[in-house]
Amino acid sequence: MLSHTEIETIQQFDDSPESFPYRRKGVNQKGYSKDTKRPYIEALAEHILSKPVVLFSDEMLKGKKTRVLKDKFTNGHDEQALDEALSDSSKDGEKMMVRQWVKDLKVFPSLGKCFEYELNLVANKKTNIDLLTYREGVIYLVEVKGSKNRKSNSEPDGLLKAVLEIATYQEMLKQHLATFKEQVTVSPMAKRAFGEPTKLVIKDVRLAVLIPNYGPAFETWQALGNTSEYPHLIKLIRTYGVEVVVYDATTFDEITQSPLPKD
Repeated sequence: MLSHTEIETIQQFDDSPESFPYRRKGVNQKGYSKDTKRPYIEALAEHILSKPVVLFSDEMLKGKKTRVLKDKFTNGHDEQALDEALSDSSKDGEKMMVRQWVKDLKVFPSLGKCFEYELNLVANKKTNIDLLTYREGVIYLVEVKGSKNRKSNSEPDGLLKAVLEIATYQEMLKQHLATFKEQVTVSPMAKRAFGEPTKLVIKDVRLAVLIPNYGPAFETWQALGNTSEYPHLIKLIRTYGVEVVVYDATTFDEITQSPLPKD
């Protein structure tokens, strides 16, 4: 693995301002900078907080044959689509796991009932909210991290990337949030989960990342509570209002976690 200084790491991140921040170089990089010996992702978290970095703008889609969700929430699913997705021969581990949670209407104590999956925010572009859950008047937009990618055999994404990704999706939805809430309450999947007429009442929309109890994201999450290596990453998570929830990779049940340490 190549070793970089903090300045080099930040420069790589800044070199592609037209890209979504969670797709830029360095956000998934493990290890420590060769000059300051700080974690790369901590240096980037400090940099992102100091700018602050633009999560989403129409310029990021310039020249691409894409369409940002404008007028209505049209990319929800129904039970037939869910069954077809579950029979998909590609068998992507993370996607299949999320789809099964929705099929089973799985309930996580912190996030509530799983009821919708893989919502694409931009046509012809991989900008999917992995999971929607509902708990006590709150819709959670959830970025899910699962097992290693079977195609590339790569490790699951790290915590910084997961946080930036779900925060970016929220930013993309901001100007359409009222429409999103209106449409999602009457969607087929909401009716399936909460009855018809739907009993889904949305008072707030929040963010969460759901990570397994192994891998880079979990290792970082554990380090947040045990060391002082990540003060800026902790602040970044708080700034974006992201809840981090850990699930057992064997049972798929939520694991009780300590809250973020104080700044």
